[in-house]
Amino acid sequence: MHDIMRPSQRFARLLTPREAEVFDLVLLGKSNKDCAETLGISSRTVEVFRRRLMLKLHTENFAELMWLGILGQRPPAEWDAGPLPHQNLRDAEIALDSHSSRRN
Repeated sequence: MHDIMRPSQRFARLLTPREAEVFDLVLLGKSNKDCAETLGISSRTVEVFRRRLMLKLHTENFAELMWLGILGQRPPAEWDAGPLPHQNLRDAEIALDSHSSRRN
């Protein structure tokens, strides 16, 4: 089996051990409450750690932090340069199950 690198290991030189723990848990999709329970700290403290992570890793929002943690890179700059893909899907009602029949 391959050794899998934890996302926080990419940034080991920048992060404290606790920041790394929070980073890994957040990237696993854990809520602040779940992180807090796992680590034995308050959910407010987890919020502070998340904000610190964003500052240290120079991310402007949570989605960018996720990109950086999971893929090791930021979203491509050209994504912001042009119009969004799939113009025909904007404002469309998309059926998500077999019971929905409304579509544009």
